[in-house]
Amino acid sequence: MNEKNIVVSVCMITYNHEKYISQAIDSMLMQKTNFDYEILIGEDCSPDRTREIVLEYKSKYPDKIKLLLQENNVGMMQNFIDTLKACSGKYIALCEGDDYWTDQYKLQKQVDILEAHPEYSMCYTARNVVDNKNNFIRVEKYPNKIYTTKDVVEGFIPSTQTILMRNYINLSEFMIKNIGHPSGDRLVTYYCSLMGDIYYLDEITACYRESGEGVWSSFNNLEKRHIRFERLKEFYKILGVDKNNLNLIDRGLYEFYSGTKISLKNPLSMLKKIKMLYHNYLRNIPLSVIIAVILMRIRSKIMRKFFNKVI
Repeated sequence: MNEKNIVVSVCMITYNHEKYISQAIDSMLMQKTNFDYEILIGEDCSPDRTREIVLEYKSKYPDKIKLLLQENNVGMMQNFIDTLKACSGKYIALCEGDDYWTDQYKLQKQVDILEAHPEYSMCYTARNVVDNKNNFIRVEKYPNKIYTTKDVVEGFIPSTQTILMRNYINLSEFMIKNIGHPSGDRLVTYYCSLMGDIYYLDEITACYRESGEGVWSSFNNLEKRHIRFERLKEFYKILGVDKNNLNLIDRGLYEFYSGTKISLKNPLSMLKKIKMLYHNYLRNIPLSVIIAVILMRIRSKIMRKFFNKVI
């Protein structure tokens, strides 16, 4: 396979995915395309049999699969950046070693869209969420066809394992510059959004796995929401707009309100929970700003109801 003719580089990072890595790779090998594509696997010194398995696949498909075998465990972000830098295709598809694709025409459909629309920087799709035994949990779809930088700044992130994006020369440099940020998919989405709009294909092409085995799965819903909020704050620091950001304050108010509603179900711990929620989301925000944002929310709701009635 001639590297100059590769249209898509599949960028896969993996660590401790012994149970799932074969299904992930097989879902990529089943792709039916009218172009050449490669599969780059960044293996981060897993203590299980993950490395052994990817080496077996490499021996079976030497022209299709390339391995980046870390000598020491470098962590998710560094492994992702290293694997991203090794991609030579015109486009890059993302998928981690515990997720997998379900549509054998996934890459073809997305390449056709990006070829026909140079104004799009990225194409992603809907997905199913499954457990560690591939049992269906839920479907995740998106309401709009087009997403912009404004949407990303406000918190939008596409389903990572469905992404196909253009291979931008300076993307790796941007990632290296912000390597301390905990959310690589948010950084990638933001960078791509600066280059062009993000297109949503309303078809299910992949599965995201909630295995219950990782660190993320060990958190309850309130903890996950708080972590997402903290990651958004870190993202705003990168943008230099983390101080008195109305969107961040509005998001904090929403999380505080949602968490308080949940706390009402357990009155005994309610006061303790409310104190924790206030500390997490509203600490250091002047009361006058909080009131202003609440009034803005109320005004926005009233305006929406008014225009809906007029229409």
